[in-house]
Amino acid sequence: MSSGLSPAPSDPMVPPDVVTFIAQREGPAAAMQLVQQLIEIDKLRLGLVPSNGLPDVLEGFQTIIQQHLPQFNAFYSLLGTPLPFHLKGEYPPGTSPVYDLPVELLARIFTLIVRSCEVWPFNPKSRGSRSSMILRAVCKRWQTVAEATPALWTDVPNICGTLWTSRAVEWTRELPLDVTLLDPVDHDVQTRDKAEQMRAANALLLAELPRIRSLDALVPKIVDHPIWSLLTAKPAHALERLSLRGRDETHNLYPDELFGGVPPPRLHTLKLCYASLSSSHPIFRSPLTHLELQSCYVFANAQEVLSALARLPLLERFVMKADWDTLNDRFSLNTLPIANQDSLAPPSVQLPHLRELILLEPLPVVLEIFQYIKAPPSAQLELRGSRQGSGDLANLQSIIDEKLRRHILSAYPNSVFDGFSSLKLTELDNIGETGFDAVFTGSPSPSSSGPRKFVFGSMGLFAQLFVPMLHWAPLSEHIRRLEVVHADVIEGPRVWEQVLERLPYLEEVRLHGVNDVAGFFEYLGAHSGSLPRLRQLSLESVVISDTALRMLIDALSLRDVTSPLINVRMDGCDVPESGVHELNDHERVGAVVWDDESDAITRRDAAFRASISHRTSHGEATFQESRDRSRERRVEIASDDEDVEEA
Repeated sequence: MSSGLSPAPSDPMVPPDVVTFIAQREGPAAAMQLVQQLIEIDKLRLGLVPSNGLPDVLEGFQTIIQQHLPQFNAFYSLLGTPLPFHLKGEYPPGTSPVYDLPVELLARIFTLIVRSCEVWPFNPKSRGSRSSMILRAVCKRWQTVAEATPALWTDVPNICGTLWTSRAVEWTRELPLDVTLLDPVDHDVQTRDKAEQMRAANALLLAELPRIRSLDALVPKIVDHPIWSLLTAKPAHALERLSLRGRDETHNLYPDELFGGVPPPRLHTLKLCYASLSSSHPIFRSPLTHLELQSCYVFANAQEVLSALARLPLLERFVMKADWDTLNDRFSLNTLPIANQDSLAPPSVQLPHLRELILLEPLPVVLEIFQYIKAPPSAQLELRGSRQGSGDLANLQSIIDEKLRRHILSAYPNSVFDGFSSLKLTELDNIGETGFDAVFTGSPSPSSSGPRKFVFGSMGLFAQLFVPMLHWAPLSEHIRRLEVVHADVIEGPRVWEQVLERLPYLEEVRLHGVNDVAGFFEYLGAHSGSLPRLRQLSLESVVISDTALRMLIDALSLRDVTSPLINVRMDGCDVPESGVHELNDHERVGAVVWDDESDAITRRDAAFRASISHRTSHGEATFQESRDRSRERRVEIASDDEDVEEA
C-alpha cells in the first residue's frame, strides 16, 4: 500500500491539524483508523465497490473522489513513518471505515469537493450543486451531513426545479448565493411545466437578492417579464459579480432602478452583453475592478468612455467590444483631441491598477480612448478596429507613433535583452473588407516585467499602421517565431521584405493557408543573407507551383554554409512530387516531412517517403531524428522501378 502514497502537497487544502489533533487526543489507534478510512476512499476511486455501496451513484462519486485524491494524500505524510496495518477485502454492511469519518471532517471534505468542481456559467449542469446531490445520495448519514453543510448548496441554477431550489435556499441558511438564471427559450426547454418551474425558481432565487453574491442571468427582452420586476425590487448589498446577457442582437434597456437604484457596494465584476444603459447609470458607481461590455449601447463617444473610466480608479480589466457589422452605428465620433472639446473629461485618465485593456471599435475610437489612458507599462493591450468613422490617417499614425510606441518601449526599458519572442499574423474578416490581426506573445527573459501579450488589428492599413511598428525594438529584435495564418495582407515580395527585414533573428516560419508563398520564397532568393538563423519552415494547406518550389530550392542554394540546415514540413500542400524529391536531397535541407493527404500511394511513393521520414504507422519522426537518418543513409531516388524497390 505504501506504493500508492504520494508526497503531500506543500500547501495542502485540508488542514493538517485535523489529523494531528486526533492523534494527540485519541492516540495512534485513532490516527490509524483515519488512514484506513482514507484508503477506503481510495478504494472507491479505484472502482472497488464496498459491500454496502450504491451502484447508481457510485460512478459519479468515484469521479469526484478521483479529482481530489491529492488532498487526501496530504494526510498520509503527517504520520511520519508507515504504520503496520492491513486492508480488509470486504466489510459487512455498514461497517466500512469510510462511514466513521468525523462529521466535521466529512463536511470539510464535501465542501472541498464541491468548491473544486469546474464552474462553467453556460452549462449549470456541471456546477457544484450536482456534486452536492451526488454526495447526498450515497447513504443516509451522508445525506444528513450534506443537508447540514450550508456551503454545499450556495451554487444554485434555476434548472433544478422549485423543490431543489427551495431546499438550497433553506439549507444555505444565511450564506451568500451564486445564482445562474437561464431563459427557457435558450435552454431548449420542451415542456410548459419545465418552463414554469424555471420561472418559479427565478422568483425564489431573486427573492434572496440581498444575499446573492454572484448573478449570471440571461435576461429576456420583454420589459414586462416578471424577472424585470424582481431585478428592480431590492438592493443587492452582497453582490460581487454580475453578468447580464441579452439574446442574439436584441438589446435590453436596463433602467436606473436596477437593484432599487442603489449601486451594489461590493460589486467588483460587471459583464454586460447586448445591453443598453446610460453612461451615468448607478451601476457604474460601484467599486468595479473588471468591466466588460460586449455589443452594448452605453457611450455616445470617446469622451463618455473616458469620463466613465475616470470614475473607476480601481479598474484592473476593461473590455469594450462591438460586433463588426454594428461598428458604424455605435458612435458619432468627433475626432478632434478631447482637450479641444467642450467636455468634463480629464486630459488623461489615471488607471494605476489596469492589467488588461481590450478594445474592438472603429479604429479612431480605439486610438482616441487609448491615448488618454495612463496605465502601467505592464498592462496587456488588445487594440482592434475598423476603418469606419472619421479621423484621417495622419492622426491615427501620430497616435500610434507617439502614445502606443511610448507605452511599448516603457514596458521594455532594456530592449536589448527583452521583448516579445513570437508574432502571429491572422486575418480579420468583415463584410466587404479584409484586415489583419497581429499577436505578439512570449518573452526571451523569464524575469521580464513587460506584458505577455500585445495585439493590434485593423481592417486594412497594414503597411501604413502595422509595418512601422516593426521598427520598435521590443516588437522585432527578439522575435524568433513568425506564424502567418490566412493573412492575405502579405502579398508580393515588397510586402514580405517590409516584414522580414525587421525580423532578422527568426528561427521558425509557419505559413498556413497563405496564397503568396512564392513571394516569401522570392524574398529568400533575393536576399541570400537574410534570416541567417532560420532552421524550421512549416507549410500547411498551401499551393506550391513548380515555379515557386524552384524559387525555394534556388534560395536554399544561396544560403551561407555557416547557417543551420533548414527542416521543411509540408502538411496538406499541393506540391509537385518531383520537386519534393529534389528538396529532400538538397545539401542545405536537414529533413523533409511531407503529408500530401493522398490515398493512392505507389511503390515509388512508399520508397521515397521512407527516405524522407514520412509519417508511418509508428508515429511521426521528429525533425532531428529525420535529419540524422537523412544524413547517415541518404537514399538516392533512382529513375527506374528496380532501383526504387531496392532503396
